[in-house]
Amino acid sequence: MKASTILKISTLLFLFSCQNYFKVLERNSKYKIKPVDTKVESCDSDKLNMISQTNFNKEKFEKYLKHYKITSFGDKIVSWVLYQSLLRPDINLNNARFSFIIGNHKNYQFLDYKNISEMPKKTNFKAGLLYISKNYGKLPLNTLIKLTNKFFTNIKVSKEIEDFLTANKSEVSANEIWFKKFTKGKITLKKGESYTPFKNTKVNFNQAHTPTTPLFSYLSTSKENEIKCNQDLNLFKKQIYLTNYIPSLRNTSFAITENKRIFIASLTSAFQSLNKSETPAITSSICIIKKPKNKRVILYSLPGIDPAQHIYNLLNYEIDKAEQLKELEEYILFPRHQFVTNPSKLLYESNRGTKGQLQQFLNLNYPLYHAERLGNIWSFISLNHSSLTTVLDPRWDTVQSCKR
Repeated sequence: MKASTILKISTLLFLFSCQNYFKVLERNSKYKIKPVDTKVESCDSDKLNMISQTNFNKEKFEKYLKHYKITSFGDKIVSWVLYQSLLRPDINLNNARFSFIIGNHKNYQFLDYKNISEMPKKTNFKAGLLYISKNYGKLPLNTLIKLTNKFFTNIKVSKEIEDFLTANKSEVSANEIWFKKFTKGKITLKKGESYTPFKNTKVNFNQAHTPTTPLFSYLSTSKENEIKCNQDLNLFKKQIYLTNYIPSLRNTSFAITENKRIFIASLTSAFQSLNKSETPAITSSICIIKKPKNKRVILYSLPGIDPAQHIYNLLNYEIDKAEQLKELEEYILFPRHQFVTNPSKLLYESNRGTKGQLQQFLNLNYPLYHAERLGNIWSFISLNHSSLTTVLDPRWDTVQSCKR
């Protein structure tokens, strides 16, 4: 990152609105890393690597692949998605939004299934799975549904499910199915206890639907780099912030990589009750950076409050110019800030920055709030036809099967 001096705050406030100052600060200031997280968890391997927000049983999934001799990457993807759905009964698959990116270093495809539920007998989840199965897999989708239902009959409660059951204890107790499955002695299950998961039902339609999912170009300061994103980051240059958040959002993100092949996905639903939820407007934000000499960087910002803004900020810091793994790790450790609206305020990870930088923010005389952690960004980098390296955000606990 290039070093420069922060401009006088008083002059900036006189000349610019807060939004314009926000842009100037991003462009001209050098932030320093305070050692809150001394390192990120990265993994450089051409072997199968499984990643998830939700704790999973690595050995059991690998045993499943071996037992049924599942070798194609497409079938591994479908199996991984089905397994993840069994881990998260709090996400209603009938109207969940299912978005994912899939690719092989040279070509990437982003698909966002969010409106399929309007069609009879179809769901976003099943439509997305059918597309993956038909275009990347070998085994029929219903075969994999049957195999995963048969194999994964015992699931341990994760922290996310424990919290969900505790928060909805009254409704769980009043629901005969949920009460029988998720309580023991009238007490909702705790982390580490086991339950029999809801089974995925077979797909009863054969036509794979492909949603229209445009990618937007973002101009890099380096003319050699090409940046494509699933959201229009140019809106932030016009001070348009998409900070509306759904408090009832239930989300799980997960990924699987092998050699240079990659699949990253999110399942999201807006919870209303155990039997009712809505398809949310919020999804993950993804940018693909194509660099010279076949170098690639993928940035994946998990669903939350305006996830695209975090990638926008990183691109302003010129993360696309990162040439080595260590550089990418430094960007992920970098203290973050975020502009939110209704009411307008600035959030800042003050525990990760310097006292001097914090004072500059305080001198703005603008509503400034400390945030312990902002955003959750997974990044993937491939250099010179090398294997794909995963860099996880240390701000959150994320599980991956590969360890550095």
